[in-house]
Amino acid sequence: MPPRDNLRRVIIALDTPDLARAERLMEALGDRPGYYKVGLELFAAEGPAAVRAVRDRGHRVFLDLKLHDIPETVARATRAVTRLGVDLLTVHAAGGPAMLQAAATAAQEGADGAGYAPTLLGVTILTSLDRTDLDAVGLAPGRRVNDVVVDLGRMAIDSGCGGLIAAGSDARVLRAAVGSDAKIVTPGVRPVWAAAQDQKRIVTPAAAFAAGVDYVVVGRAVTAAPDPAGAFERLME
Repeated sequence: MPPRDNLRRVIIALDTPDLARAERLMEALGDRPGYYKVGLELFAAEGPAAVRAVRDRGHRVFLDLKLHDIPETVARATRAVTRLGVDLLTVHAAGGPAMLQAAATAAQEGADGAGYAPTLLGVTILTSLDRTDLDAVGLAPGRRVNDVVVDLGRMAIDSGCGGLIAAGSDARVLRAAVGSDAKIVTPGVRPVWAAAQDQKRIVTPAAAFAAGVDYVVVGRAVTAAPDPAGAFERLME
């Protein structure tokens, strides 16, 4: 069994279409991961019950909804999900300072019902996007992706986020820019034996941690395996 401090840095994505499948994964993996992620698919299908199912088993919750709307709408949504007792919550940094500040304030307000506030994580650039994709949507044409990530990251931290979502390939320069206090969470993590699938800017878990990442998010490499627990142990090796 790998050291517990390394295990606690892994977030397993419960990207399933229903709660029954998510519960089977949690049964198989137990308390091996540090967190379980409830994302858009599961939350859309099951709503707050998905969060409660993770919490009722004594696990920590990473609620990955990537909130992005006008400040008041994001504030209301943040306040509502904070009351569920989530530990990590994502908001899109591209929503701008006013939206991020509204989310940070709402998280503190929602904490009155949960007993604690989540760490807000500002999403920089999705790991499924590369420079070609950013050019297609007209985002910072001609600039390097990691320069855009750094600008978004600094703005998110200055606006009240406690951490950031960023690709492992951007983590080292981002860590240098935002310092050691901000948490960096990296999705799109694939061990060398797993397929890239729809991700473009991917790294291995070891490379992510070496670049200064605090937590890595792992999905199909473990959750789609015939033996999720065995795949998790192989991942940690």
